[in-house]
Amino acid sequence: MRERILHTAVACSPGTVTIVHPGYSAVTDYVSMRATQLTALLDLVHDQGLEVFVQCDDDTQRGVLWLASTLANEVSDLILQQPDAPVS
Repeated sequence: MRERILHTAVACSPGTVTIVHPGYSAVTDYVSMRATQLTALLDLVHDQGLEVFVQCDDDTQRGVLWLASTLANEVSDLILQQPDAPVS
């Protein structure tokens, strides 16, 4: 039996949804996890993985690149929101 995940989604305002991810003691823990996921995803589509990636259909390629872009933006946004974030 699959373990139940206790994520909570809350609509905060029109166009904004907050997802609560249990099990992270700090925002940096969550950001680190998302950065690790992004790294793993990109590891699959470069070097030898690139040959497989380019053979995928267009929808799959777009989906993978959209996922990578979304993860990168999320990581960047969360890092920039940290109190000690560098000013760009």
